[in-house]
Amino acid sequence: MMTLSDKQKTTTAIIVIIGLLIGQMSVDLYLPSLPAMRHYFQTSAATVQMSLSLYLIGYGLGHPVCGSFSDHLGRKPILLIGTAVILIGALLCSLTTSLWVLLVARFIQGCGGSAFSLIWKATLRDIYEGPDFLKMMSYSSMTWVTIPVLAPLLGSYIQTYLGWRFNFALLALLSALFLLVVLFYLPETLSAENHSPLNLKNSALSYKQVLSTPQFMVNTFCWAILCISIIGFLVAAPFLFQVALHFSPVQYGWTLVFIAAGCVISSYLNTRIVNYQRILKIGFTLGLWSFFLCGLFMLITGWLGIFNLWVVAVPMFILFFFTGIVFPQCISRAMAPFTQLIGVAGAVWGTILFFTAAIGTSIVAYLPENNQLHFSIVCVICAILAILLYYGVIQKSNVSNK
Repeated sequence: MMTLSDKQKTTTAIIVIIGLLIGQMSVDLYLPSLPAMRHYFQTSAATVQMSLSLYLIGYGLGHPVCGSFSDHLGRKPILLIGTAVILIGALLCSLTTSLWVLLVARFIQGCGGSAFSLIWKATLRDIYEGPDFLKMMSYSSMTWVTIPVLAPLLGSYIQTYLGWRFNFALLALLSALFLLVVLFYLPETLSAENHSPLNLKNSALSYKQVLSTPQFMVNTFCWAILCISIIGFLVAAPFLFQVALHFSPVQYGWTLVFIAAGCVISSYLNTRIVNYQRILKIGFTLGLWSFFLCGLFMLITGWLGIFNLWVVAVPMFILFFFTGIVFPQCISRAMAPFTQLIGVAGAVWGTILFFTAAIGTSIVAYLPENNQLHFSIVCVICAILAILLYYGVIQKSNVSNK
């Protein structure tokens, strides 16, 4: 573990979490603009929603590259390159008049954004361990889950008063400022003894070692499956609320703020109970079942033809609440076996997570969005798969308790 003073650790953690914030804003700051973008480009809802799927694909593809190079070159150079790439992608999005250029630029943004996600995890793992690392994951999860919901609130006002292009212009500005912060204030956290030589054989062996670690794989897949419900909701929400329920972009944004409050509350509670393993385990189990029960509630109400704000917002609030419990534990357990190869482990985590999310969002994008019924089916299926994984693999092998 890299040795830094408490002040240096705090400064480093703040910087990489700000980077995570910008990366998360890149995902969905523009989501309130999707209906307007569909009108501007004269295309289908599914086509403009593919801009998110392509971002996630770029996110997933960028992780293996960033992971290998970050364990060889260090965290800081990779974060600088990733920030520059996401800046270029944001500028292209803000200036283009072509739908296809927009889609390509979103893919480019995703490739750059992968550095934010990967370096955040690797850097915190470099400087923290044990309960301190779990606590930092809890603080980070407030950003990871709430920014995708709070960012659309900002985006809704930008869409209302300025238009969709200014969402991407803001991302370009933030990326440029963050580039300067990383350049002048972020220390390198990868210690000299943990630098890995970069060659094809060593890289293959590193990835094989990570992929053959059961504790890592089962926790990664458990969260990746559940994450489909979170990101799938963010894809469907603009059309559920703004088109089907006739909300304004601002009303839609504030609805997501209510939903996000669930995760803020639970993430804070998680920082208070990091030393109580039994409570954490109970919270994790309740979280898994909440995904299933909330999805089932929306499925039943949708099948009965009941569709309004509350039959969607309340179960999603509960689901987001337990996300703040489940996510920090999944990532903490997944990364716990590694002191070296943290960059590679983060790369595999990100690739699995975001390719799974890309598949899920693509499916949701092509489902009817006149009510919550079809989205809730996706939630129920994902919850069942995660529960089967937890009880069939994690508990049976006692991996989660190592």
